[in-house]
Amino acid sequence: MVDTLARNVLLDVEQAIVLFEELLLVNNGANTPRSILSVVVHKLCEEELGHVLEIVRFLRRYYQCRTEHTEQRVHTLLVGVEELLSYLNALVPCIPRTGCLLLVYGLVDEALAGGAEFLDLEESVQRVANLKLSLECVVKDVTSAIAQPMADDDRHSLAALFEQISSELLKRLVDEAYADCAEGLPHVCDFVEHLPCIDHQIIACQVLYRRMNMDTGRLRVGATVLAYRIRKVMRYTDFARAKHAGEMRKLKLKLPEGVYAITWGYVNIAGAQFMAPKPKSERIGELKCKPAGWIETCSKTAKHELQTDDRGKSFAIKNTHTGLFLTDVEGAFCYVETTPPDRWTVEVIKRGEDVWYKITNRRTGNSLVPAGEVRVGIDDQCDGFNLVDFNERSLVVVQKFELQRKKAACSVQ
Repeated sequence: MVDTLARNVLLDVEQAIVLFEELLLVNNGANTPRSILSVVVHKLCEEELGHVLEIVRFLRRYYQCRTEHTEQRVHTLLVGVEELLSYLNALVPCIPRTGCLLLVYGLVDEALAGGAEFLDLEESVQRVANLKLSLECVVKDVTSAIAQPMADDDRHSLAALFEQISSELLKRLVDEAYADCAEGLPHVCDFVEHLPCIDHQIIACQVLYRRMNMDTGRLRVGATVLAYRIRKVMRYTDFARAKHAGEMRKLKLKLPEGVYAITWGYVNIAGAQFMAPKPKSERIGELKCKPAGWIETCSKTAKHELQTDDRGKSFAIKNTHTGLFLTDVEGAFCYVETTPPDRWTVEVIKRGEDVWYKITNRRTGNSLVPAGEVRVGIDDQCDGFNLVDFNERSLVVVQKFELQRKKAACSVQ
């Protein structure tokens, strides 16, 4: 019957609970929760370590059953946790083991947080508190792992276990991972992508934005990376059915306006005039190119698209009219058919209510600032963004504007 119980733990939790109760009554109660659960844990975990997820689901559901036998439910939960820890602690440290320990930690944390039923069971309260304390190091192990490079298989297997992790624990893990390793944002975002629940991905993005918005240094280098993660989540076919879809739409609008437009719109670069490729090609050294020129009006020839193939860490700047890419040759900006094109980083610099951008060529280290007063605008069909108040090399501030078709100039709100 224990083999049948193990199979039902995987396939039918409710039936497994009924069978577990029956096993406890066999032979006048000679079977104990520990003897039964020890066999189930070893059988399922030796088949596949990922079955810890189903065992945790079973223990949680059994504990949540509203029966009169409170003490038995609490005792079964603690025995199950102890048997899982006994098995897992005997394994060689690895990412799957760490993820399974996190599942156990989450179960203990939930039980202790909703511990009204423990009030009359002082000994059980102490047992569960000791179990949680012994597992605290697992949280540190997980946060460290998700903020570092990880093999795809390990990332996928770890993220899959988060199906049984509470939203509150997820928030803590993502926040601590990013707080402890500011450079780990791309790795955290890669991990978030593998979370099996869209709502968990949305919650993780909210946590990252909140932490980023508290630290201008993190915002400076991480805003575009987070923006592209948000964009990808919102492109899921079932995004509209997510519980927190509305919150994600609001989060998108909270991004710095320039980051929003770089991610979802088009860019123009302007001083007194707008930068665009000159009509005729020229040679700079051995390179055939179209030098950057200046036009009076913001026509389609001045429109640029920022393309990324590394999830928002750097961009190729493409003129959408000619299909040519912006590059830096001997300190001069020009447009070429380079393959692959130069990559540019976009840093977001927040000062008070103003948001500035520094766009730098990765190859040369030169920033996108020609001589004289420079503005960079970002077009998004009829609405866009205009950069004003240039007063420091390589830095420009962005404000929203509405394109007035009847006027030659844009009015700044």
